[in-house]
Amino acid sequence: MGNMGDTDFLIDRERFWSGFAATRKEYLENGVTYAQNAWSTRNMLEHFASIPRDEDPGFDLVLLPIGELEPEISQGQNRLNWPGNPHFTLGPRKLFTDGAFQLQTAFLSAPYFKPSNPDAPNGMAYAGVEEHHFQVKKLHDLGHQIHCHCNGDAGADLFLDAVEAAQRANPREDHRHTIIHGQVLRDDQLERMARLGVTVSFFSAHIHFWGDLHYSTFLGPERAERISPAASAEHYGVRYTIHNDASVTPTRPIHLAHCAVNRMTASGRQLGEAQKISVLSAFRAMTIDAAWQVFQEHIRGSIEPGKIADFAILSRNPLKQPSSLVETNVENTVRQGIRITC
Repeated sequence: MGNMGDTDFLIDRERFWSGFAATRKEYLENGVTYAQNAWSTRNMLEHFASIPRDEDPGFDLVLLPIGELEPEISQGQNRLNWPGNPHFTLGPRKLFTDGAFQLQTAFLSAPYFKPSNPDAPNGMAYAGVEEHHFQVKKLHDLGHQIHCHCNGDAGADLFLDAVEAAQRANPREDHRHTIIHGQVLRDDQLERMARLGVTVSFFSAHIHFWGDLHYSTFLGPERAERISPAASAEHYGVRYTIHNDASVTPTRPIHLAHCAVNRMTASGRQLGEAQKISVLSAFRAMTIDAAWQVFQEHIRGSIEPGKIADFAILSRNPLKQPSSLVETNVENTVRQGIRITC
């Protein structure tokens, strides 16, 4: 599953659909038939809602409305006029606790290895504790699934505290609230997530694109070994996915799997041998587990009778020679049983 970025009100309707077509081509060429728009503003939702109910846009998306828009867009006076097109569906609501490692605004429990801002050596929280707890409880009580951007472990603590409080007040059996990125999740956090039923989507492409900076500047050698700790998630029984974050990184699922399996930085440094996962685990994280993470496992993610016939045909068996995984190419993409010509 990919992640389509948000351009909000910077483009008009015509440019929006032109950009959508270009993005669709890139995704389909790389074997992706279903993706997320993971920060859907009101304006962005209205762009997507402009498609007629019975029109096939050639690509399927789950849209994640900004959590602060609720309950207005689904229950209030500013309710969204959604056309019910089956190819664009509303999914989890999105919240943030912190920022990015590249800006050193990801919120850490210990200072950055080489802090760039002496006034905020640990990064920063994007929301106060009281406000964040309010937003999480509101969405939880409304019955929505929550995807929360937490790059740093202190950001993840903020979200997990809020989820635990919301569950204590109003238990839900299968909420699937999800940490997005979870770059430096600690073992105690993963154990807690397993207990709370919280899942995670790792931004494993960081290993290649910024792994060297994590090692030298952001986290230092010891903590950098644990970025995107997928093997630890497996150990603690936390179901996880892996993702690219368009347009921060290109949409290349095979390369993404290579990052999680081989954990090589751009300079060729091995980063975190202990956190390597198998090729099968990486592909599962991008298919059936990605579908499960947004409650779509009954119709997507695996080739089974009764499910949508979306799959990619690869140039080689990816399970053989994991070290050469990145040499695998997508030869054909099949969407709804039809081979796509991009």
